[in-house]
Amino acid sequence: MAIRTYVIDNLILQLVKSKKIDTVINLAAGLDTRPYRLPLCASLRWIEVDLPEIIAYKEQLLKDQQPLCWLERVKLDITNLALRKTFFSEINLVARQALVITEGLLSYLHETQVALLATDIYEQSQLNWWLFELESSLALKHYDQVYARKIFDQYFANGNKTLLFAPQQGAEFFQHYNWKVAKSVSAWKELHRLNRRIKFAWLLEIIMKLVANEYWEKISGRVVLYCLRKVDI
Repeated sequence: MAIRTYVIDNLILQLVKSKKIDTVINLAAGLDTRPYRLPLCASLRWIEVDLPEIIAYKEQLLKDQQPLCWLERVKLDITNLALRKTFFSEINLVARQALVITEGLLSYLHETQVALLATDIYEQSQLNWWLFELESSLALKHYDQVYARKIFDQYFANGNKTLLFAPQQGAEFFQHYNWKVAKSVSAWKELHRLNRRIKFAWLLEIIMKLVANEYWEKISGRVVLYCLRKVDI
């Protein structure tokens, strides 16, 4: 989780600077605090979207803190298609270059819901960049074998599966909806680069490469951060 946050932080800063992003839309923002801790330009418009009760709780926690950019919060259930489309179109009218972030969200949606979201974002001419992490299909395949997941689902998801979206074709799934990968970052490789690997990771790598190299190549990239852009920009 820490590595994911670190990688997304850096990708946001790179995109805002290099692509002249003037609007960031953080869908299902939760308790994210990037507007308060990242070195962002004061003129950057940052919009957090989440359910009313989550936003109310967050505003209470941060009432004495000042964001470093222009921060707005929108109370909206993003699974409400009509309201979501209206929200996107309103932002599109005033944004020049927008980045959409869905950190920790897509895995909780069904494939059809992700497809509709990809379509809705693409339809807006100024919503040109999209940042998220993607689970591997292998993780979904072995979902029921993970004991920790079972406990999490039992107590926090009313027995429902929380991991729903992990397309077999990986990021190519989004090509059907006119998106292409601009950059991808493997969380496992970042653990290596930053010297933050889990204990005995070196031994696990050796064993897995010896006995199941193909399996290891898939599982080692289980969480990959993707930065997508429209094919026509």
